Amino acid sequence: MNGRSMLLTTKDKLWRIAPILTLVIGVALSGYGGGHAAAQSGDSAAGEQAQAELKQGKGFYVGLADGHTLEITWYGQGVAFQFGDAVREQVEALNEGDKVHFTYITKVYTFEREEGAETFYQHVLQDVEVLNDAQAQ
Repeated sequence: MNGRSMLLTTKDKLWRIAPILTLVIGVALSGYGGGHAAAQSGDSAAGEQAQAELKQGKGFYVGLADGHTLEITWYGQGVAFQFGDAVREQVEALNEGDKVHFTYITKVYTFEREEGAETFYQHVLQDVEVLNDAQAQ
């Protein structure tokens, strides 16, 4: 056998395996994200109402995790908050270590899966401001 016929044989094998791999990957991924999202309460109207509850806190700005997520140390723990264009300028004005006051909402997502329900919490920043020494108390 020359090298060319060996290459064609390998290509032929790959073309025969490709549909099987596609099917296996598709089945595997369907179990990961195949569930549906619903509010934790089971009632989407009540869930949306619970999401709108505005909460607040004080902590220390750690920095950006990516272009839409920041981290604040709050009660000794690093907590991630998503943010959008409405507060982008405020976030960009922050410096590492700044003592901040922030308001946020928490979105709750529950995914039903074969293994059972999984609940995820997403904190969404609504406002953030640097506290001066007098306000930090």
